[in-house]
Amino acid sequence: MARKKRAGEDGRSESRLDRRDYLRATGTALVGAVAGAGVTATTARAASPVSGSWEIRNRYIETGSNELGIGCAVTDPDGEGVIEHVYIRSTDSSDKPAIWVDPKQHLGHLTIRNVHIEGHADNAVYAELHEPWGKGGTLTIEDCYFHDNTRGNLRVNGGTEVRNTHIHNTGENFPTRGYLCAGHFSYYEGGGEINMRHCQIDIDGSNVKHGSNSLALMTRGSTSAYGDYGSNIPTVTVSNSQVAGEIRGHEGNITLQNSGRNPTINPPKGVPMTASEAENGTSSATGPTWREVSSGGGSSDSDSSESDQQATVLELVANADAQNAAYEFTVDGTVTKHSVSDGIAAEGNDTLTDNGDGTVTVTGASGNGYGDAYAVEGSITAMRLDKSEWTLRYGGQQTSVADLTATGSDSGTTTDSGSGADSGSASGTGDLPNTLIIDGGGAPNAACTYRFAVSGSAAKSGELGSINVADEVNDGVITGRVIGGKDAYRFSGDITEFAVEGPVGVELDSQS
Repeated sequence: MARKKRAGEDGRSESRLDRRDYLRATGTALVGAVAGAGVTATTARAASPVSGSWEIRNRYIETGSNELGIGCAVTDPDGEGVIEHVYIRSTDSSDKPAIWVDPKQHLGHLTIRNVHIEGHADNAVYAELHEPWGKGGTLTIEDCYFHDNTRGNLRVNGGTEVRNTHIHNTGENFPTRGYLCAGHFSYYEGGGEINMRHCQIDIDGSNVKHGSNSLALMTRGSTSAYGDYGSNIPTVTVSNSQVAGEIRGHEGNITLQNSGRNPTINPPKGVPMTASEAENGTSSATGPTWREVSSGGGSSDSDSSESDQQATVLELVANADAQNAAYEFTVDGTVTKHSVSDGIAAEGNDTLTDNGDGTVTVTGASGNGYGDAYAVEGSITAMRLDKSEWTLRYGGQQTSVADLTATGSDSGTTTDSGSGADSGSASGTGDLPNTLIIDGGGAPNAACTYRFAVSGSAAKSGELGSINVADEVNDGVITGRVIGGKDAYRFSGDITEFAVEGPVGVELDSQS
C-alpha cells in the first residue's frame, strides 16, 4: 500500500534542510526539545518524542558508553514521525541503541531518512516490535548510512521498508564489546514482511574487531524470559540490492531477488558526514538517492536494470474516494514489488505468495488516490477487485481486468449489486433487521479473515461499512477479509456459526 506523502517529503532540497524544522510536534506536546551538538543520551532520552506526530531534523547526537541516542514512538495510529538529517555517533561503544522505537507505544508510521549512525554496540536502529508488546506501528528507512555498529545495524520487524541504505564496517570506530555484527538482525517473533530495496550491505568480516563475528543478514527465533518467539519470524525480501557476507535465515525466510553479491558503499546524497553538516543542514555525501535509483536516474546495483527491462510494470491506483480498497491477482511467472513514484509503490503490507506451481498470488490494498506497483514477468491469469474503485495501467497504458487476464469480460471482478437477500448488497432493511459489523480499524496493517453463518438470509451493507470483492455471501454463509477497514452485513434469523482470525472488533445489533 502506497502511503500519503509524509512530513519531509515536500520537495525540500536534498542538500540543505530548513533549520527552522529542527523539531516539530503535533498531538501530545513534546517535553523539552532535542539538544544539539554533544547531547548526552540522558538529555536526548528525556526529550525523546513519544506523541501523535513529530519531527526531528538537523541534529548531531554524541553518546557515551551506556547512552541512548533517540528513544521514540508515534502513538497515534494515523500519526507520522520523522527523523531526518541526523548524525548519531558513539565515542565509547554505547551499549544502547542509537535509535530505539518503543514497542509498547508505537502505533503510527516512522520515517528515518538521511541518518548517519556509527559506533553503537546494541543496534543502530532497534525497532523490533515483538509480541506481546508490539502495537503494529510501521517504519521506513531511506537514504541512510550505518557503519561500525554491532548486534544489528538494522533490528526491525514486519511492516518495515528499507530503501537505498548503505551498511558496512570501516574498523575506525568499531565497538569494543565483541558482539555479533549483522547488517540486519531479526530475533523475536512478529510476523509480516521486511522489504529491503536498492540497498548496499557489505558485512563480510572485513574490519570486524574485538572478537566479534559477522553476518550480512540474519533472522532467528529464540526462547527468552518472555516466552518462545520462534514460530512467526518475519520474512525478509531483498531486491535490486548488493549483499556481501553470510546470510542465515530462519527456515529459509530471507529471499534475494534481482540482487548480487558485490556492494559499492557510497553514502547517499543528503546524509550528514560530520557534526557540522548535521547541524547546518548540509551534506558532502555523493551517492545516488532513493528517488534516483528507484527511477533509474542512479544505480545502486548491477543486475536490476536488465531485470526491470524484461518485466512489465503493473500499476493499481485507487480512486481518491476509495478507502482500504482491496485487490488480488495471480501471475503465471514471477512478480516483484516496484516503485513508480512516492504515491505508487508496493510496500511492506502488500504480500506475494509463491503457490508452488509456477504461479504467484499478490494481495494488497490502497486508497485516497494512492496505489501499488509490481514488475511482472509472465502472464496475469486472474484478478479480483472492485473495478469501480481502481485505475489499472500495464506498461504505462490504461487497461482493464478483462484485457489483463485475456478473459474478454470483466465478469466476476466487481461486487454483486443485486437487491435481494443473499444477492450481494442490501438495498433495504425491512426483511433484514439485524446488523453485524467487523471492524479492523484497531490493526490497520493486519489482514483479518472471518466467517459466519445465519439461519435466515444475509446481504452486504454499504451504508454501515465497505463492500469489496474479498467478501462473499452465499446461502446464508458469509466469508470476508478486512485490512484496517470495516465490513458490515444485514441479516435475518440467528447466527449459527462464527469464526474470526486476526485482531478485529465485532459489533452485533440483533432485533430478532
